Amino acid sequence: MVKKYSQEVYDFVAAHVKGITCEELTRITNEALGTNFTVCAMHSYKTNHKLKSGMRYNGSKARSIFPPEIAQFIKENVAGKYNKDLTELVNKKFGTNYTIKQIDHYKTNHKIFSGLTGYFEKGHVPKNKGKKMNPEQYKKCARTMFKKGNVLHNHRPVGSERVGKDGYMQVKVADPNKWKQKHVVIYEEHYGSIPKGNKVIFLDRNIRNFNIENLACVTSAELVRLNQNHRISEFPEVTKAGIVLEKYRETIRQKRKENGDKRKN
Repeated sequence: MVKKYSQEVYDFVAAHVKGITCEELTRITNEALGTNFTVCAMHSYKTNHKLKSGMRYNGSKARSIFPPEIAQFIKENVAGKYNKDLTELVNKKFGTNYTIKQIDHYKTNHKIFSGLTGYFEKGHVPKNKGKKMNPEQYKKCARTMFKKGNVLHNHRPVGSERVGKDGYMQVKVADPNKWKQKHVVIYEEHYGSIPKGNKVIFLDRNIRNFNIENLACVTSAELVRLNQNHRISEFPEVTKAGIVLEKYRETIRQKRKENGDKRKN
């Protein structure tokens, strides 16, 4: 809701607006009439009533609602104070009515820091340390307390399945929260642990076909080549042939490397 000011306020502002800054006009208006304009509110009031000071901004320095003496006071007193306390201190000292948000923005824009992190410092002792709740408080909290042996409502047992962010099915393999891709679990059940750096792929590209005959283990390098050369097909036999071919080509590359042949293919 827009605050309405009396005709007396308008007459005073209109009579004194020429040749002075918005900050000065705010100060003398509040002193003379007992109003509580902020500089921002006075600026809006002038704009809404088409009142102009006749002063031009020369572009050399941005106007600030914080005069030099207030800016200096903030710098000298900011240490160890929260914005609320600093705002109250400034307003009490200078008779201003800055908001907490204005003080916060000024500090941020001028890289002024209180030194407070918002975290408990090392060695901090809570006020309630060693104190017990009274019976009435305990009774209120008891029903929501987590008791030893309780199972969380969202707990999922080992063997549960879910869809991961990458779209692959996952299986919970251990508590409290260890999951593995389902096709990897199935492959390891049949062939043992997968060598480091190897990947299990779906021969028909269907990531929901968990038939063991549809799974194959390849090295990371082979998988890169298979993808680069588009050798993973919806037809398992085609993919198998591609794997054999890439293994053969990788063997040739290794032999050439051993013999000092620098050809890439």
